[in-house]
Amino acid sequence: MSISEWAQRHGVPPSLVYSVLSGKTQCTRGRSHEVAVLLGLKAPPNSPSVKNLLPGHLACAETVGSSS
Repeated sequence: MSISEWAQRHGVPPSLVYSVLSGKTQCTRGRSHEVAVLLGLKAPPNSPSVKNLLPGHLACAETVGSSS
């Protein structure tokens, strides 16, 4: 399945999906965060697995230039 097809099936603009996948978007809230969750790059909000993730191991960083 192409990125465009995936975006269409999930009702999001392909350009947003490309931004999330390329790391140009922080994915901290809003549509970009929803896309990252749908892609499996981030855990859903309030998920118990969020506590087990280490900073810097997410495809979309919580903050730009964060270090652990």
